[in-house]
Amino acid sequence: SPYLRQLHEAADLEIGDLIHGFVQKDTPLDDKLQQLVANERSVQQEMERAERVKADAVERFSALNPGVPASTAEHRMMTYWAIISFLLICEVPLNGTVFQVLKEGQLFNYLISAGIGVLILLAAHSAGVHLRRKPFGDRTSSVMFIVVMTVPLMTVFVIASLRQYYLHSRSLVNPEGERIAYFAFLSINLLMFVVAFYMSWFSHLEGAEELTRTRRMVERLRKEIKRTEKALRVVRAARLNLH
Repeated sequence: SPYLRQLHEAADLEIGDLIHGFVQKDTPLDDKLQQLVANERSVQQEMERAERVKADAVERFSALNPGVPASTAEHRMMTYWAIISFLLICEVPLNGTVFQVLKEGQLFNYLISAGIGVLILLAAHSAGVHLRRKPFGDRTSSVMFIVVMTVPLMTVFVIASLRQYYLHSRSLVNPEGERIAYFAFLSINLLMFVVAFYMSWFSHLEGAEELTRTRRMVERLRKEIKRTEKALRVVRAARLNLH
């Protein structure tokens, strides 16, 4: 009947509007879903390559450093930087008062002390890395190692002498006390240099940087995969609710 035909046409129009609205909402979700799936596949492939590179780095590290677990390489570096920071913090107040003989401000004294402390620790760092990784097969290598060892040691002796002069000029102790203070101050600075030198040699193993870089790459890709999977769950839930 005409009434049923009109009702059928009205229902068709209503269904058409619903389908049009559904397509408008579903198409962006579908496009995003396809993009996320492609990204997940790409990251998974990159992750597999990174895992292979990491395995090669672990193998090279183990070959270059027999008996040292690859898992301890980064822990050594963290310990190294913690000790170096502690030594630098100790260097500044230890040497800061020495430069009062220059009759400058306290800030100036601490800045000089911090600068000298950084240079001494940097020399110890370079000497340790050089001894660990560079052979002494040529003259340049040997000369550079001697320089980075000699200059900071000379600086330590100079600072100790300056400390003795500071005590003498202020008449803080007797001559016997000045000698004791000289050797005590010299011993402390030498100990800091030796500790920094040893920790640099101990921590900078061959292949450690490559091992750390590949591990961080794998960790970054794992986080990216987790973010992609989370986004996929959200988009799939949104499509399911829409459907």
